[in-house]
Amino acid sequence: MPARRLPVSRLTSPFPSARVTTGGSSCCSIPAAEPAAPVRFAQAVGLAFIVVAAAGYLLGAPVLGLVFTAFALLAAFLNAAFGLCLGCEVYLAWRRLRRRPIPSRVPAPGA
Repeated sequence: MPARRLPVSRLTSPFPSARVTTGGSSCCSIPAAEPAAPVRFAQAVGLAFIVVAAAGYLLGAPVLGLVFTAFALLAAFLNAAFGLCLGCEVYLAWRRLRRRPIPSRVPAPGA
């Protein structure tokens, strides 16, 4: 006897991130797209922190490894728990200091 297949689609998925909504306020709506540059910068900073932490452990400097691992874990926790991306915020502050804001965040003329 063949196994029964249950109908599973993106609308009935048990995983909230896979659900699709048609608008309105919902806990499972798909977030608006954000610029990719801050996210890539944050990922590069995270990679750099982990590489320095691994190098610290491998080269016999466990304090260096522990400190950089702690910073990386703290940043990951803030992102997961509160949606605060520290790397993205650093990128945006850096762009503001250089007076080159991201175009999508610049107010329209006359607004």
